[in-house]
Formats: sequence, structure tokens, C-alpha cells
Amino acid sequence: NRVVERTIEKVVPDTSNQKATVITREQVRVVNSDELIVAAIDRNKASLIRIRGFPEGASEVNEGEFYGLGLVVSREGHILTDSNLVQDSIAYRSLIDGTTVSLELVKVDRVNRLALFKAKAPAGVTLNWIPATLGMEDALRVGQSVVAIGKTDRNVIAPGTITSLSEGKVEVASSTRTVIVALETSNDPRPLSVGSIIVNTAGEVVAAYRYTSDGNGRFGTLLGAKELVASIEGLKPAKK
Repeated sequence: NRVVERTIEKVVPDTSNQKATVITREQVRVVNSDELIVAAIDRNKASLIRIRGFPEGASEVNEGEFYGLGLVVSREGHILTDSNLVQDSIAYRSLIDGTTVSLELVKVDRVNRLALFKAKAPAGVTLNWIPATLGMEDALRVGQSVVAIGKTDRNVIAPGTITSLSEGKVEVASSTRTVIVALETSNDPRPLSVGSIIVNTAGEVVAAYRYTSDGNGRFGTLLGAKELVASIEGLKPAKK
């Protein structure tokens, strides 16, 4: 891939001569796809967290059970994840920068099957939350390179391309929006887990895997970025 960087320098005109001189310098830098993928992964590492569930009465030394991946969507510590992991009598926690934080359920979007949690750090601890950047679906094209990121215990990637796109209209907050209602990629989901994300080479999240039962406990339905954004808007509490 070739990226053309242009630098435009404007010289302030002399007041006696109303002419401005504009000098344009053009630099060409060659960027290979490996660099873009590495940068995209680095950009999202801190925004993808692992959610563990602790049954009622579990001891403090219990490591809990992996339930799914969550996506940081605000600097206040809001976490978006698949609503299928939400169960009664389960306490949810995550390990952030070596600190165990509790996750409190804010709201569930039953239409898109998403849930929003709010992280609560221990007293006296301040965490630097880095929200993911959600990409614009309008820019997606069949054949575009994307990479899937996720897994239960560490980040595993599955590079691929967008193989199919279908648009449709949905009702969101009393308005009609056009969104990607079907998104397919060539990424192999087998090494991934619920909540794994699909990012473009700019490091923007363009979709996320959600749980879809086929009788074998498999998943694979992709939810596009616009649906994620709409869900976040509906799930976040109104500002007072």
C-alpha cells in the first residue's frame, strides 16, 4: 500500500502586496500491510477486556469462569458485551492493568442482544480507560482487508477480507437508519471467542462477533459498527 503525505506551508503575505505564496511539498512513504495490521492490533489491545463470572458465594481466590470479551466504549469505563453472558447470581469482574474491577450491569439491549456494564475500580484506584474507535460502515467494501482479534486468555488474530455486505433499514430511537444487516468475512472464527472484534487496517472496529447457538454452542453472527453505536446510545444512562 502506498500512502501519499502532503505538507502545505502557507507564507503570510506582505500587506503592501496582497499575494500569498503557497509551497507544497509532497512526500511518498511506502507502508506494507503487515505494518498496518500490527498498528491496528496495538490500537485495540487496551480496549478489549476479558470478562469473568463468579457464582454467588465463590471465594476471593476463585479465578472465575471466562464468559466473554467486552469492548471499552467510554472513558468512564463503560463496557459493551454480548447479553447472552448475563445471568442472575453471577458477579462479573475483569483484570485491568493488574487491578481487579467489578462490573455492574447498566442495561440490556434485547433487540441487538448486547449488554452495557460499568466498571468500578477499588477505592483509591484510578484507571485510564481507552475506548475503541468504531469505524464507519459506509466506507466498507467487499474485498477490503480486516483482522479479527480475540480469544479467552490472550489476543489471537485471524486476518481476512470482507466477502459480503447487505444493507437494510432498522428503527432506532424513533428514527429509521440504514445499516449493514449482514456482514460476512473470510476470517476463521474458530480460534476466537464471543465478543471478538473485526477491525480495519486503520484500527477502527467495524464489527463484533456475538453468540449464535446452532445446537453446538457455536457463534459467528457479526454485528456492524452502526448497530453497535446505536445500541451504545440507547444503553448509556442520560446525562444529568
